[in-house]
Amino acid sequence: MPGLAAKDRVDIDLIVADPADEDAYVPALSAAGLTLASREPHWYGHRCLWTETHDANVHVFGPDCDEHLRHLVFRDWLRAHPADRDRYAACKLAAAAAHPLSMARYVAAKAGTIVDILTRAGLRPPVQRLTFRATHLPAVRDGRKRVTMRFRDPVQIGPAVLVFGSGDEVHLPGRITSAVAKPVNRVTDDEAREDGFADAAGVLPGLRDYYPDLQPDDEIVIVHFDTA
Repeated sequence: MPGLAAKDRVDIDLIVADPADEDAYVPALSAAGLTLASREPHWYGHRCLWTETHDANVHVFGPDCDEHLRHLVFRDWLRAHPADRDRYAACKLAAAAAHPLSMARYVAAKAGTIVDILTRAGLRPPVQRLTFRATHLPAVRDGRKRVTMRFRDPVQIGPAVLVFGSGDEVHLPGRITSAVAKPVNRVTDDEAREDGFADAAGVLPGLRDYYPDLQPDDEIVIVHFDTA
């Protein structure tokens, strides 16, 4: 976007008929130099692929995805409103200066400005969603699960809707009480056990079920939450 400061990385939304049908699009993207990095079927069917140098991220969604539509509204609004474009640019630069080594903190620092601009563009303030596989619902309901670890999934302390499954979703009112960013290889045994792992050594292989390309020095966010 002309006039908007940006990092040396491009984010691309790719809309496909069915994100779960990876055979229909992953081989072609792999041939173009992209690697499947994460699967989030519970969040609009999202998949993310990136290049080896991480200079491009391709976000795969299905048709009529709310997240993709928000991206379009935000882009078009900034193109038509230079003052908000400049405000967002200043926010990005301030966030980058404050958090040069933490993508999670950088993204979180921009969240308030993004929500405000989307509201000015006519969208209702988005309700923060913390998404889970349906299999986690019993443990969250009875209080056994109150921690989750996320990669490139920004969260804000405050109210949230806990969403389980895809398709026939179950929603629970909740609240995010803390969010701590750290590399995978810095997670302690106690932190690992809070999220159901036997110890810290089990975190990386466990999270790779969600984020196949996750590396030991990648930064994740340890999220504590509660139900309302």
